[in-house]
Amino acid sequence: MALLKRDVRSEKTGSIVGSDATWEGTIETSSSLRIDGRMKGSVKAGGDIVIGENALVEGDLQGNSILIAGFVQGEIKAVEKLELTSKGKLYGNFQAEKLLVEEGAILRGECRMDLEGLSTEAPVAPVKAEAKNETKTGK
Repeated sequence: MALLKRDVRSEKTGSIVGSDATWEGTIETSSSLRIDGRMKGSVKAGGDIVIGENALVEGDLQGNSILIAGFVQGEIKAVEKLELTSKGKLYGNFQAEKLLVEEGAILRGECRMDLEGLSTEAPVAPVKAEAKNETKTGK
């Protein structure tokens, strides 16, 4: 079974933070965004977010689908899918409906996969089973 490889350089985007750019702050866009440079802050996109192979991002990302081919440290919320390429590194918690991780990717954090995507409902506390420690003594 062959994996379909995508060239992350060809992803269509509405806005780009170029490889020679450094951005600190918040980016909000109704379209897609590609980051190839350095960024410290948060991103909220109405479309997809692509983190290029040489990108370094410290901050939270929220978008439709998020593809990580570079380094990201922060919280991720993908309405549809989170994808990590073989060179992608994510250090942080994420929420996504679907997850695709290629061999070689690094993922360190907690995973929350909801059928409804970005659910606004409070998480349900797990039910704790009570264990009774009964010992029988024979006389």
